[in-house]
Amino acid sequence: MPSQSHTTTKIRCLPREEWKAGYITWEITSNDPKDIGEPFEISILTKVTVDQSRGVDSKIRAFKRDFKMQQTQIFSVPFSKLKALPYRGKNIKIALETVLQKQGFLWNRKKIIHRLDKPIFQRIPKVRDAANLIEPHDVFSFRKNLEVIPLHNQISTLALGLVGLVTIAVINIIGIHDQFSAEGQQYLMSRVDSDGDGQSPFAAALVASGVAGWVIWTLIKV
Repeated sequence: MPSQSHTTTKIRCLPREEWKAGYITWEITSNDPKDIGEPFEISILTKVTVDQSRGVDSKIRAFKRDFKMQQTQIFSVPFSKLKALPYRGKNIKIALETVLQKQGFLWNRKKIIHRLDKPIFQRIPKVRDAANLIEPHDVFSFRKNLEVIPLHNQISTLALGLVGLVTIAVINIIGIHDQFSAEGQQYLMSRVDSDGDGQSPFAAALVASGVAGWVIWTLIKV
């Protein structure tokens, strides 16, 4: 058995290379026979300190778990539970404080505190287009949007799209025919309006196909 002077219970944050993706990991080790098998609790606090005259400091307990002490234990906590990661700014500092506490009577409640306030990730380099980085432009993908909707919606969307393409094609074919046909041989669109003024059947066909396309697109989005 190790001598009393060498018995200890410790907690440390493992190097980033040993974390699972999206998690931060702490390791607890003990060779103290008074702690092995005893009930402990681990709490992780997110502490925010604001260095301003009107600054408001805060402390949130982001994680808590009861356990029985073993020689070595690992606790992995998802970033999402921590509310914030360690950060040092000009007027604000965020630290993670891990508190390891032995449960039991007040005079036997050993407490070990591990503070992590060094930024975990490096800041991204400065970019010229900061506005686009913060709020990037939307990228529309008809195929990806179609893949995520239910099957019956996919079928109706494709059917409406096919109807729209056929309708627009027919309108434009008629417009081209009537544009170059002799007067009196047009299908639908004359080159002379009711007042006797000249008009373009092809231009009218473009307007009609635009209206048809808008109607079909509105029905698809419903």
